[in-house]
Amino acid sequence: VTLSTVSPTVILLSVYALVGRISSYKTAYCQRQTSEASQYFQNRFCEQSSGW
Repeated sequence: VTLSTVSPTVILLSVYALVGRISSYKTAYCQRQTSEASQYFQNRFCEQSSGW
């Protein structure tokens, strides 16, 4: 098994896991109610990332 055949699969799985982790963190962050000071930025972030 050469590195050229393993590398794309490893990279793909790593990116998929990273995106999934970020998405789960984003969902938890957007569902959590915080102070009014960060509410604006939270809403802006959730609106821009709604496509995930």
